[in-house]
Amino acid sequence: MTRLIRVLPAVWLAAAATFANAQDPQSKPAQPVDASQPAAKGMKPHVKMETSLGDIVLELDAEKAPVTVNNFIKYAEDGHYTGTIFHRVISNFMIQGGGFTLEMEEKKKDLRPSILNEWTNGLKNVRGTIAMARVGGNPHSATAQFFINVVDNARLDQPQQDGAAYCVFGKVIAGMDVVDKIRDTKVVSHPKYPAPQPVTPETPVVIKSIKVIGEFDRTRTAELARAAEAGRTAAADAKAAQDAKDVAAAIEAIEKEAGKKLTQATTGVSYVILKEGTGAPPTLKDKAEFHVIGSLPGGKVWQDSRQRGQAIIVEVERLEQFKGLQDSILAMKPGERRKVVCPPATAFGENGGGPIPPNSTVLLDLELIKVTTEADVHAELQKKIDQLIARVETETKQKPTATASGLMYVIVSEGAGATPKPENTVKVHYTGWLADGTKFDSSRDREPVELQLARFIPGWIEGVGMMKVGEKRMLIIPPELGYGERGYPPTIPAHAPLLFEVELLEVK
Repeated sequence: MTRLIRVLPAVWLAAAATFANAQDPQSKPAQPVDASQPAAKGMKPHVKMETSLGDIVLELDAEKAPVTVNNFIKYAEDGHYTGTIFHRVISNFMIQGGGFTLEMEEKKKDLRPSILNEWTNGLKNVRGTIAMARVGGNPHSATAQFFINVVDNARLDQPQQDGAAYCVFGKVIAGMDVVDKIRDTKVVSHPKYPAPQPVTPETPVVIKSIKVIGEFDRTRTAELARAAEAGRTAAADAKAAQDAKDVAAAIEAIEKEAGKKLTQATTGVSYVILKEGTGAPPTLKDKAEFHVIGSLPGGKVWQDSRQRGQAIIVEVERLEQFKGLQDSILAMKPGERRKVVCPPATAFGENGGGPIPPNSTVLLDLELIKVTTEADVHAELQKKIDQLIARVETETKQKPTATASGLMYVIVSEGAGATPKPENTVKVHYTGWLADGTKFDSSRDREPVELQLARFIPGWIEGVGMMKVGEKRMLIIPPELGYGERGYPPTIPAHAPLLFEVELLEVK
């Protein structure tokens, strides 16, 4: 799979809600209307979106989604959308835009605070509707980005892990053919927008402007929006009060179980040691093996490695996204068990993450089982590299040549054609193995891969960049030229050296 050759970011323990891509076979296109006439003054304003592929006319519903419509129109009239693009296009799902420039830079200037998610308004994510994009794990995180459904996406109407769905606030009433043109445009992988699959239009689809057509009741829309936001504030206050009670009750229960009071650490967390450990605590560069039960003060368990029967093994520095957990592990000795109370700032903060709501206190039941030092990690890595070298020497009867970067290679068969540059598109066959002999991917099980050389991992850019068309090589790629300290879960572990057999078929 080509996605295994690109470098993609991964965040341990940070769950992100994902859009569904199911298509209802009974999906019907939005019915066109005469959009040449402006909307009557009322609660359903019409807006015209002028794009580089044609015009799209939308009818918004300010009665059912006043906050969202008010927000969208403000961005439109402020000119925020002018010059942005449709940066994410998935042909069996949706087209998303309004947040990136032509240079694929996220447009953050003049963004207003995120808005209330009005997903309970009864409007559905069917083909031809427009909805707000948001951050997975934070229901009320939408700002300017939006998407237009190109199929019926019923799963977007169901609460995600964070408890909310996606807010629809209007529909296409003319120009659905333009939406379909955008849907069908050729997409590629873009280095500034990593994704598991190609989603960025090769030829940018530019939003030239979004303008309101005719009149609508701005006063009532604004009044409804203010009322909805006031209700949100009241609900947030009530939730904060309940959360405070739940935290107090949780602390009382922990102290009762331990028979002693929590200790306040300088890192911001509070903890109590249930079982003492021995030896030295880990450092950031060490690898920690531990069990963790993560829960919310109300009792909801969101992580339980004991129930899964599999301890977590990870380099401590990789826990930086969850400072309360990282700081606790750094303070523990092997064999120690402690309970920890992590305030929001030391956990998932104001955005939350997956099943963890924004601004949540998190409770941890931690047991540090084993610490593997940085020296041990390096020794283990060298052992794996030696295994790969031995395999290559056995199969090819040649000793690998090492480059200055640490890449090693053996030429299995010579080529006679062109040598690619990073900007060239290459067509290759390849097979990849881990040090233990596991084959994790092979284009020979499917078809050759075509991709711009610059979009592969560094070891491929260097290794394939030395080859000629028709040539076949074995490449031993150290972790720093592959997937590094994060790996590519679950296929490629962290700090994994890789072996590839690559045949360069064509250079374009």
